[in-house]
Amino acid sequence: MTKIITERKDLYGFVATPGVEVQNLAFVSDDLVYILWKGGAEEDVPDMFHTNEVIGDYVNAGARVHLYRYLYWL
Repeated sequence: MTKIITERKDLYGFVATPGVEVQNLAFVSDDLVYILWKGGAEEDVPDMFHTNEVIGDYVNAGARVHLYRYLYWL
């Protein structure tokens, strides 16, 4: 993807954003920069040892039950 940036603070903020891989910077003028970038792949994110998909699904299902119960009474 391509992004056009005109402010220096926006450039620094975009380059420092986690999950953004900058492939090319093209300085067109003193005030204009083209950035060619791509988002990081989810496979690159390491698995954390203290997470569990089954527990996450259980909590999500319980939250949906409460939400649907609340929406039913509206």
